[in-house]
Amino acid sequence: MSVIIGFDSHPSSRAALTYGAGLARRLGTEIHVVHVEDSSDQPVDPDELDYEAELQTNLHRHERVARDLLGADAKDWDFTCVHGPIRNALRRMSDRYPESILVIGERRPGLRAALSSIFDRPVASSIVRHTGCPVLVVPEG
Repeated sequence: MSVIIGFDSHPSSRAALTYGAGLARRLGTEIHVVHVEDSSDQPVDPDELDYEAELQTNLHRHERVARDLLGADAKDWDFTCVHGPIRNALRRMSDRYPESILVIGERRPGLRAALSSIFDRPVASSIVRHTGCPVLVVPEG
């Protein structure tokens, strides 16, 4: 069994990381922290000469934050950065680790959430419906 934790820079994601890691440690199981690359990770100008280096710097920032939250010396977790729509990327991770629990944060309502609910399903709802493992949704506060 393992605990997969979806992680980005949002406060609800930090809450999910803290809760999910605590759960995994109490269960004595593996912790897999997963960041799905999104537009906020990408440099503004795709034609910049150092675009790839800046992208990698931005992605490594998420790993450093996770390390700070989980303990710099802790050896009981790993970090993976994946690409694609969040729902699909997290489903692939749950397929990679059978008998896993997926832990994600739930963002508080705001303009982005309101627009998402009009044009598309909220991410948490979509993941719960399309992932073949149990999903634990952790609120921000």
